[in-house]
Amino acid sequence: MHKQPTEFWLIHVVVLTIICACLMMIGPMNQGLMIGEVPLEMRIQYMQENQGLWHLGWLLLMASAIGLVYFFWCLATVLKLHFVGGWSYSMVVLVALGIPADLSAKTMYAFVLPNMVASSIYPEIAVVLEKVVINLTGLLSNGLYNIGGLMLNLMLLKAGLVDRWVSLLGLPAWCFGLALSVNIATGDFVLVQVFTVLSMILSAAWMLVIAHKLFKYESVRVDKEVHGVA
Repeated sequence: MHKQPTEFWLIHVVVLTIICACLMMIGPMNQGLMIGEVPLEMRIQYMQENQGLWHLGWLLLMASAIGLVYFFWCLATVLKLHFVGGWSYSMVVLVALGIPADLSAKTMYAFVLPNMVASSIYPEIAVVLEKVVINLTGLLSNGLYNIGGLMLNLMLLKAGLVDRWVSLLGLPAWCFGLALSVNIATGDFVLVQVFTVLSMILSAAWMLVIAHKLFKYESVRVDKEVHGVA
């Protein structure tokens, strides 16, 4: 009987977390996010009235970011054995560089912004803080995640460890993710939501396919590691 390795199941947990986070963003969190022309004061009121859901959503997004790094590390480990030596791990380091800024920004959005309404200098500080948070998580960190993801995806395509269509399937997710960063830079927050949902759903779907193609059976992975068989 084939043994299914830990990576296989953990990637499923990561995928489920990303999907839950995405559903929270387009559902309960939506009215608190910077979308359209809703004033910050109204959005902060919504955050305060729905703090449980608001906190849960951001915690899921934080877990998704950490899970993404874990997936990239699993993929880089396989790529190193077959293709590019330490370069695949360099991409994981690049992605990991976005984690401190991302988690800090998400923490501020989850726990600091909702409590700023009581401050007499709230409007000025809150507006500036939200812009800083959005640029940290959506422009800097998201950009690093998707550049790293795109490079690892291209390495997988070149290595030929899975069918070509499987590798190509992942490319739109990282392109939509980079488009998200571009739209944050230009301030088009309606498109930001669209690209966020597309990149999260497509990347989660691709991760699930990769889990079944590369990590499903321990015996298959061992055979690939020894013989370089796709």
